[in-house]
Amino acid sequence: MKRLGISAAVVSAVWVGLQFHPQQRNDPIDMVTVIGIGVTMVSAVLVMVLFTRTWSSRGIGVLLTTLGTGVLYSAATYARLSDKSTTPEWLIDLARACYLVGAPLFLFGLAVWVWQRIVLAREVANDPAPPDAEDIVISETMRTDSVRYTGSQ
Repeated sequence: MKRLGISAAVVSAVWVGLQFHPQQRNDPIDMVTVIGIGVTMVSAVLVMVLFTRTWSSRGIGVLLTTLGTGVLYSAATYARLSDKSTTPEWLIDLARACYLVGAPLFLFGLAVWVWQRIVLAREVANDPAPPDAEDIVISETMRTDSVRYTGSQ
């Protein structure tokens, strides 16, 4: 929560600063923002494709919506750098297709994830015994501190 609060404060400070920044055509701040978003989104898609072995509907939804955002911002960068007022229609249609398929998958995956968390919380609340050492599973593959409660036997 602390990181989220700090991030919100930084976004607020940048937003306030942008309120006093005069808008102009081909603004360097806008150019850096558009290029940065496009590169970040396309990089995120590449990392997900290269390092994800098992795909959930939520994961595929995140992949496709991220790809759609990357395509849109790449198209915006293309339009700005080439001094053309329009972007090829096929590129915009690719982004639309990613959103039309990815957004429902993402939403469905989030709903399933929330439902699983609610069920797990109810199981933990209804289990009077604290977890034993063998009931706690620590992820060895990611080597993180994530802990999953599996319930008492």
